[in-house]
Amino acid sequence: MQAHHDIGYLSNELIENAVKFRQPGEILIEAGIFDGTFLIRVKNTIDGVTSSRFQQLLHRLQSKDPGELLLEQIETNAISAASGSGLGLLTLLSDYDAKMAWAFEGNNDQHIILTTTAAVAMPPSSNL
Repeated sequence: MQAHHDIGYLSNELIENAVKFRQPGEILIEAGIFDGTFLIRVKNTIDGVTSSRFQQLLHRLQSKDPGELLLEQIETNAISAASGSGLGLLTLLSDYDAKMAWAFEGNNDQHIILTTTAAVAMPPSSNL
């Protein structure tokens, strides 16, 4: 049952972000289970401003532990009226041990294709 919850949370976060930050156009979602790992890939179009902000967040992720960043973001949200942007991603990395990768493709600031790929290990006895 835990695997079911983890897959649901991961899928929901990635799809929600794709809808929330997208430019008009399709959202492509691919998912499957391979060698005991659930994989999901979400592809959508974003603008240059969104791309820059997200790449800054990803740069921060490389500089600190996701759990530490999660606590910092929770504290920031508690004292600020700003949105909780990044909490879902930080939770996936910190609490769900998701392995994630991002690719940015595009030749102008209005249409950048963002591909987010995530993987979570499935317990050996899980039976979805």
